[in-house]
Amino acid sequence: LAKWLNEASFFVTNFRPVPLTEHFKVGDTVYNSEKEVVRIMKSTPDDPDGVVTLCDEVIDGGFSVLVFGSSKRQCETTATYLAKQVRSRTDEETVAARQQMMQQLKGSPAGVDPVLEETVPKGVAYHHAGLTMEEREVVERGFR
Repeated sequence: LAKWLNEASFFVTNFRPVPLTEHFKVGDTVYNSEKEVVRIMKSTPDDPDGVVTLCDEVIDGGFSVLVFGSSKRQCETTATYLAKQVRSRTDEETVAARQQMMQQLKGSPAGVDPVLEETVPKGVAYHHAGLTMEEREVVERGFR
């Protein structure tokens, strides 16, 4: 593309404003990005995929979690499920930040999305192509 545009430069960066640590789970086995076994988890009837347990562990460590879905609907459904299931941080600073996010979302031209209105107060949001630019910015700032 840069060659076709003639005077354009080609630029690639791996910069991330927030470090990203990737893990994936197949069956009861959790792997890191180098495909090394990190741990074995036993499923429970309340959490057959183990996603709630894993999210709780990361949140308890003071970190944020990204859970990817294969569709917009799945992202929203998973966010709603996690908002009801994960342990939510309740320290004053976190609660105030979530309230600020809600005010920003309510002030957007499109108003607040009903799923985000339900999930953000619990510390959960989703990110997909259906978000408005304003929603996307608020969600991304909240993740950082």
